[in-house]
Amino acid sequence: MQQLKTRSAGDSKSIMHYGRVSRRYPLKELVIFSCKGEDALLSAVTGFTENISTTGIAFLTEAAVQVGSYISLNLHLRSVTNKGKTILLQAEGTVLRVEPAGRQNRIAAEIRLQDDLEEGFAVLNTIQ
Repeated sequence: MQQLKTRSAGDSKSIMHYGRVSRRYPLKELVIFSCKGEDALLSAVTGFTENISTTGIAFLTEAAVQVGSYISLNLHLRSVTNKGKTILLQAEGTVLRVEPAGRQNRIAAEIRLQDDLEEGFAVLNTIQ
């Protein structure tokens, strides 16, 4: 089991987590997000996902995002059953990690899907 360390914004104590809460799905799709941190408000910024789970997301963006920021995002998934259509998932959460990745930033965020979309998230099981 992988050991993970996370730190809450403004909290100098690290919390140890053992293992992942949910399975990650590798996925490269458009994500449009807004982010509110201590110093800035970003609105309608884009990026592309690297992976996603029912509780988290990792994506690349050129935007400068702060750890601990509130994030609201729209994830556009291509439908596997209806070609040319997309499925919109909406979520909100907290940025846990920001890492440089070339000219972009890799963002890892803990997310909560909006209640009425929780069932629709099962679509990810059909993507692999």
